[in-house]
Amino acid sequence: EDHFGKVVNIDQYLEKGQYFGEIALLHNCKRTATVTTGNYSNFATFTSEVFKHLPPTILKKLKNKTT
Repeated sequence: EDHFGKVVNIDQYLEKGQYFGEIALLHNCKRTATVTTGNYSNFATFTSEVFKHLPPTILKKLKNKTT
């Protein structure tokens, strides 16, 4: 349970430098993940417009990860 008493299913722990949310941005679809943190966290966020302008090498790596 989280600190609100809600049952939380943990599928994966992310470490520093890992990311989430790329599937919706790559495939122009709804989010496929919900994230809850157990500690204070900082996040970088991208709009779809900014995401489209990332360097091609980064976009290619992200696409390869989701296939």
